[in-house]
Amino acid sequence: MKKLIGILLFAIVIALAIIAFYKSMDGSRSASSIALRAIPQGAAVIVETDEIGDLWRDLSQTNIIWEELKANDFFFRINEAGRAIDSLIVNNAQIRGYLSDNPAALSVHMSGARKHSYLLSLQLRDEANEDEAAVILTGMFPSAEI
Repeated sequence: MKKLIGILLFAIVIALAIIAFYKSMDGSRSASSIALRAIPQGAAVIVETDEIGDLWRDLSQTNIIWEELKANDFFFRINEAGRAIDSLIVNNAQIRGYLSDNPAALSVHMSGARKHSYLLSLQLRDEANEDEAAVILTGMFPSAEI
């Protein structure tokens, strides 16, 4: 009887250790999944990256499949939007420092028969605050709508 209780207690301890390990792994959500959660489900194309600064260079300069896809009007427009975002990051040191080493997701949505809308979802650092982001965005896009 004592042997059975000992085995049962040992099995319970092992089960609790496995559950604790699973919970610790489950609780560590990656930042890129946080950026990806902001993308609506109806996206036609989603590109996810852990480094927004390297995304466009890697995709457009080293990907043979992407070169072939650019022959299509849809992917050509995505390429142009990506180049615009990339040049914005490269030419603006403040934005580059703010967004470097942060995950992002870029999605393309059909908004008409031949029209596309783009959504760029960025994960900011934990120490970034809303006011600082608003100042940077209004500096780049001088509009009252932000």
